[in-house]
Amino acid sequence: MNDHEKEICERNGISYDVYKAFERKANMLWRKGRRHYGGKAIIEVMRYESAISDNGVQFKLNNNDTSSIVRVFQILNLDKADMFETRTKHYD
Repeated sequence: MNDHEKEICERNGISYDVYKAFERKANMLWRKGRRHYGGKAIIEVMRYESAISDNGVQFKLNNNDTSSIVRVFQILNLDKADMFETRTKHYD
């Protein structure tokens, strides 16, 4: 377990295990040549796989977590940061 990665996940309020599962799927896509993809699509695949798995482990994924997971991925994978589009947060 990478303490630096875990700390960044905790700071952003996401589960390290969920993040690592997301990262594995994003990296598989990258290796297949996909340079742009939707973070939400990966999350939905994770939900599906979790629901049908026989190992008893289910991810609890909130739709609101997608942007945080994508941003952590971008922080930890600078070479792949453009794979996902993110909106800029505007504060009034």
